[in-house]
Amino acid sequence: MIQNLRNPSMIFLILSFTFSTLGFAGEVIDDPQNETPDPAPVTALLPPVKCLSPLTHISIASSLGILVLCEQGESIKKYRVSLGSGGVDKRVEGDRKTPLGIYTLGVPKTSERFGIFIPVGYPTRDQKAAGFTGADVGIHGPDRAFQFLGDITVMINWTAGCIALGYDQEINEIKDWVNLKHPKFIQITP
Repeated sequence: MIQNLRNPSMIFLILSFTFSTLGFAGEVIDDPQNETPDPAPVTALLPPVKCLSPLTHISIASSLGILVLCEQGESIKKYRVSLGSGGVDKRVEGDRKTPLGIYTLGVPKTSERFGIFIPVGYPTRDQKAAGFTGADVGIHGPDRAFQFLGDITVMINWTAGCIALGYDQEINEIKDWVNLKHPKFIQITP
């Protein structure tokens, strides 16, 4: 059982059962149209995060678990995110950490597991030269198996090193913004 608690799928199952048993998921279960709750009220309560550059980019404040869309040095929208279960400062493939630094962003693409996946250019050429390993880091939507949990999926860091949103609506907004604004980079800070 202890070994299973390290598995993100098992953690989500336990959380799902706990919250539904205690009645925290009542609004979603009782919804006759079975619609996903609107994440806007939750994101409106997030603490302010400053954009660190006047260029159009995405900023991740990893200590706060917040993704920010930045235009002309201003935060235009922010989202709660889940990061790697191993923490931050990725250096080795399989460490389950989210990298820190400045990276390019790839073109958003569909993902069978996450709905949308936006590649992050980790590791950089300099990081590869320094011995950093790993690949397939990106920003993505909720795991299809747990998308019904919404905000619960961003309460713990569960990814293998990616940046995960709690709702399809959120990753779709980010995808549309990336396709429209062509951000120059993503900056992930401690």
